[in-house]
Amino acid sequence: MADDSGSGRGRGLGSDMSSRAVCGLLKEMGVETYAPGVVDQVLEFVNLYVKGLVETAQDYATHAGRKAEDITQGDIALATGKSKGPQVDPLGIFEPVIPTGFPAKPNQHLLKLVAERINAKELPKLSKRVGLALPGDESCLTAQNFEIP
Repeated sequence: MADDSGSGRGRGLGSDMSSRAVCGLLKEMGVETYAPGVVDQVLEFVNLYVKGLVETAQDYATHAGRKAEDITQGDIALATGKSKGPQVDPLGIFEPVIPTGFPAKPNQHLLKLVAERINAKELPKLSKRVGLALPGDESCLTAQNFEIP
């Protein structure tokens, strides 16, 4: 059972208020018992995530010609991948990589649709020549790419 009294004893990260917030969040999610280090681990993850998010947003702000301290909601949206801009995958197959470096799982249904569309294309016919079974010259990089006048 965890000590969720909010005393903060044994917690190396964050303030007493941060620890109480994580304990409250765990309680709200229905988690009644957890190891003593869980609160520290959640606080560390949140700190790393937010730090990476802010650093990425600062990069976007400086790229836009503003000071790194002048981040906007749009910079945060770009950093979290919630923007509707061109950097978002139009098919929605891959969700953005969160700033801590953990990639999200690809959307299985859309991956299946893309694979079916690509696999529906007919493969090029193989040549009847002796040797390696390669597609026709128009489909190979081994085809002659110059003309002799």
